[in-house]
Amino acid sequence: MEYPVAREEHTIGAPGNNVFRESGAIRLVMSFQTGGGLTEPLSLMDQLRALFRGKHFDGVTTFAPSPAIVDPTNYQGGRFKMSSAVPYYLDLFA
Repeated sequence: MEYPVAREEHTIGAPGNNVFRESGAIRLVMSFQTGGGLTEPLSLMDQLRALFRGKHFDGVTTFAPSPAIVDPTNYQGGRFKMSSAVPYYLDLFA
């Protein structure tokens, strides 16, 4: 997992009860050997996306992950790589 895009905003609150909301995207990346077809990679990526779809854990709320895109750029150095972006937010209190 990577966090390529994130930002934090401050909301007004009483001292000690300010809310700082971090929002961004979690990038899920899977890598496979080439030559095995697309059935297994697509199935595994769908399962991974389902783990993050509309979940709330450890203060993080996730939304709908993007579908994996299949095009010639997926093939990199003898590997087939797929990725998906999961929008999220996290509220921090201080």
